[in-house]
Amino acid sequence: MHASEANGRHWIGIDVTFPAIQVINDRLRHYLPGSTYTIGGIPQTTDDASALADIDKFQFQFWAVSLVGGHSRYGKGGDQGVDGQFFFKVDSKTDGMGVISVKAGKNLNPAMIRELRGTVERENAEMGVFICLGEPTFQMEREASTAGFFESSQGRHPRIQIRTIDALLSGKGIDCPLLYTTVTMAEAGRRAEKQSQKRQTAPSAEILRQRNLLLPIIGQGDRGRVRMNSDPLAHVIRKSAMG
Repeated sequence: MHASEANGRHWIGIDVTFPAIQVINDRLRHYLPGSTYTIGGIPQTTDDASALADIDKFQFQFWAVSLVGGHSRYGKGGDQGVDGQFFFKVDSKTDGMGVISVKAGKNLNPAMIRELRGTVERENAEMGVFICLGEPTFQMEREASTAGFFESSQGRHPRIQIRTIDALLSGKGIDCPLLYTTVTMAEAGRRAEKQSQKRQTAPSAEILRQRNLLLPIIGQGDRGRVRMNSDPLAHVIRKSAMG
């Protein structure tokens, strides 16, 4: 789709899961900011979001994470309380991380915020974001406020933030330093890899042990697999017809 748009072609892209749409949307906005297209099959209202949560809570989770510029941790149910994460520039030399917890249920309570605070500490993250369909209680807001703030070169930011789907759809994002997108994260990863290759003067012991397979194998068990989703949902990104 990126290549088609860059070459002035008409195109339609279809995928069953939202993170794939997030990646191509980030690429088009980053490399071809003047391109025009529409995205269908994703929630536009709170009622739409509620319907998606009823159909497939994991696709709802993926979509909700993307609303704050986050990236899903693949595998149903997240990973130890982390449904998504995002990365940002704390200052010119330091990167920071935030973790995301998503709740589609109506029964919300302060224990969920305390759990997120614990996850932030365990993950050594700078901040945490709690996304919910329903309205948070006063006790939840108070619990979040007791977490305090963290500092960046761009100012002072609440360490724990609560956002409803309605607020996010209305344009109220999170208070956070400059975010990495899927594109800028990939670029940063490539730069780091090149720097690592320049520093490497000899094959690692792990590669030498593999003898016939001269590349390291990463990922074992469920954490190393990408799980495919057979749910009957399709998200469509469509190039507008021109002329």
